[in-house]
Amino acid sequence: MTSKCNTCNSEWIKIEDKKPELEQDVYYYFHIVGVYAGNYFRPEIDEDFPGQELMDCFESKSGFLCDDVTHWMDRCSCSTMPEPPKD
Repeated sequence: MTSKCNTCNSEWIKIEDKKPELEQDVYYYFHIVGVYAGNYFRPEIDEDFPGQELMDCFESKSGFLCDDVTHWMDRCSCSTMPEPPKD
């Protein structure tokens, strides 16, 4: 694992600083579960849950996280999972 992609030089980005494009393939990080490869999405708006359209969600084969992810990184053709962010 590396903190920076050796193929494309991608680095960790704080979700509060910049959000990925919808359906963008990324690595994402949440301190409780670690680093995963998946993509970014926004949930479909459900009138029973106001504010839901503002949620930042990431999904992978293991499941999904909404509003828990703190960092993300662009995922190119990297073959190794990056190390967690340092900050």
